Amino acid sequence: MHSFMQQLHEEHANVARLLAFIRQQVEELPDDEQPDYEHLHQVMHYLTHYPDVFHHPREDALFALLEKKDPSCHAAVRQLKREHDTLASDGDNLRQRLNAKLQGKRLQWRTLSRELHEYAELLENHMEMEERKVFPLAKLLLTEREWDDIAAKLRKRQDPIFGESATSPYASLLNEIERGSSRH
Repeated sequence: MHSFMQQLHEEHANVARLLAFIRQQVEELPDDEQPDYEHLHQVMHYLTHYPDVFHHPREDALFALLEKKDPSCHAAVRQLKREHDTLASDGDNLRQRLNAKLQGKRLQWRTLSRELHEYAELLENHMEMEERKVFPLAKLLLTEREWDDIAAKLRKRQDPIFGESATSPYASLLNEIERGSSRH
């Protein structure tokens, strides 16, 4: 497997860890506990500043190349690109609302938790479609040279949470995620 595709798979696995944290906050939190608004905000900040800015454009470039090689995947690619836009917009809205909560604004947790749940569900379904339908097709159709070309055009960026060292402010988020995964 080409390193470009391996990186996309790894990034999906990392995003799945963040979505598990969101789900833990919105589905498993006892009624008498407050949500971890600070870490939820950090998750949404990350999702709107790393995957939306670096990961999705790489996927979009892959999708464009794939469409040229196999026009039959146009509908799936069009749906995935629309979802990239929706995820960016919805994610930024959630990030802003969580930021407002951290600044003292009152928010209805029930509404916010439903929206976080819907966002997580959309992103999980989105990644599943990429992993099960589009990525296997890309692995089948793209040549090594095409993989090299796309990788050269879209250089890898250091992941601020899951890279070699988590950068501030994400270090405490990574610790919380790791603690949470050890409890399950």
